[in-house]
Amino acid sequence: MNVVVYGCDNSGKTSLANHIADKFGFEYVRSKGGPKMQTKEVLDYLEENLNNGKKSVFDRFSIIEEFTNGIVLRGADRFDDEYIDKDHFLSQIDMFIYACPSMDTVKNFGDREQMDGIIDNIDKLRDLYTIFTENELACKGRPLFIFDWTKDSDYKKFDGWFEATIENTANVKKILDFGTGAFA
Repeated sequence: MNVVVYGCDNSGKTSLANHIADKFGFEYVRSKGGPKMQTKEVLDYLEENLNNGKKSVFDRFSIIEEFTNGIVLRGADRFDDEYIDKDHFLSQIDMFIYACPSMDTVKNFGDREQMDGIIDNIDKLRDLYTIFTENELACKGRPLFIFDWTKDSDYKKFDGWFEATIENTANVKKILDFGTGAFA
């Protein structure tokens, strides 16, 4: 089983991915990518971790990061430029979790160091994460959970949902949004 936790910097995704690894016995996988890595190296890393036969939780996912950070920070999604079949990788994910607290929370970086361009472009990045979620995940019926850690900081609601969901991911076709508390 493969789970991806994604979202803007400072959205709680690393904490949630570590929680999933610790509580549910998933292997934590930190996504690799960025402008200095060759595309083949990024794709090989994804393939290796998607097909390792383990329950894995990805903290970020290179396909999503290129659609967001690649476009905003470098002006291009390398996978589009190189005609990579992104759906091949996305289709291997059993569940997506969009870490999406309020923008006030996301923008509260404090003293945390950020990659160049993140703070100045955080609104654009959030917009692209949302567009990706709406166009590539929600409309294609992929299991998707929108999570706001400020509304469930002890993960109790999340844990109940996650445990029930991992038992039967094939039937999960709804989005639970703690922001509204409703299924969409």
